[in-house]
Amino acid sequence: MLAMTYGVGAKKMVSALGDALKPRLGDAALVEKFEACLLDGLPNGAPKGTRLEFSTSGGRLGVVVNDRKIGAIASKQLCTAFAAIYTDKNAVCAMLDVGEAGSAAPALITPVRGAVAGAALGYGLARLLA
Repeated sequence: MLAMTYGVGAKKMVSALGDALKPRLGDAALVEKFEACLLDGLPNGAPKGTRLEFSTSGGRLGVVVNDRKIGAIASKQLCTAFAAIYTDKNAVCAMLDVGEAGSAAPALITPVRGAVAGAALGYGLARLLA
């Protein structure tokens, strides 16, 4: 989930995510399909407080904006590339597992550090969108 801490125009948001996908996905048509889906879901841009949720389960990249399902694109390749934006060696930020509630997580993986990782994600996206 991406929670917008400041407003961004739809084209800028779509372009930033599309640009992050392009080097990870060799299929320009799939990138365009994703961009069109996201653009349709942001008719007023992404004002402060907008929540964008992406799911990659079942080989479908699902897009939800403010609890409203926008669409889903069936492509395992697209799902893998989208997840790589946050997990590969060129990820926009470092991610840490927060762990299950009540589990004995290692000292490096705590809820506070997970929150810091979330803040880093927001910062990384802000830099990407700037």
